[in-house]
Amino acid sequence: MPYPNVNYAAEVLPLELDGDVPRAHWQEWFSWAFVQAVASAAGLTAEVKLIDANQMDITVQTWHPLDGQIRTIGLQLKSKQNPEFVEQGEYVVHDLEGRRYNRLLERGNVPRFFVVVAVPPPPASLVQLTSDQATLGAAAWWVGVTGEPTDQQYRRIRVPTAQRFDTAGLTEMLRQA
Repeated sequence: MPYPNVNYAAEVLPLELDGDVPRAHWQEWFSWAFVQAVASAAGLTAEVKLIDANQMDITVQTWHPLDGQIRTIGLQLKSKQNPEFVEQGEYVVHDLEGRRYNRLLERGNVPRFFVVVAVPPPPASLVQLTSDQATLGAAAWWVGVTGEPTDQQYRRIRVPTAQRFDTAGLTEMLRQA
C-alpha cells in the first residue's frame, strides 16, 4: 500500500553544524544502526553495548530457541568507507590492532564474530527515503576469527565476501553459538 505523498524522496546527509563531529564517530554509529536493522528485520534482538568489553560492539540474540536453544552472539564491527578487496574480490580485509585481534581469540561463553560494514564515501547519502521505504547505503560481511595470537602491532583479517551479513549469515553465526 503506498503511503500519502507518493512523490516524496529525500537523502539523509550529515547536518552542517558549528562544530565538526568526526566522520569516524557517526560512521560507526551508522554501522550499529545498519546491523540492528538487519538483525531486527530477521526477527532477532540486537543490543549496542554501552561499554565495548571483550570485543563486542553488539550482541544479537534469538527470541525463541533456534534448533532447540536460545542463542547469543557477539559482533565486533569495523566501519569502512573505502573497504579494501583482495584476490579478485573474494575477500574484504581489515588491519586490526594486534591486541584487539588477540582479544577476539579469547574463549568465552558468547561466540564473537568480526563484521566489516562498508558505507558509501562522501558526498553520497547513507540513507535514502521515499514515501514508503528507507534504503540504507551499506553492505556488510562477517567472519569467525581464528588463528594464533600475534605479537605484531596489526593483524590482517580476511573476511570472505561470500559471507554477507544478512539473514542467512546471522543464522549461520547463531548456529555456531
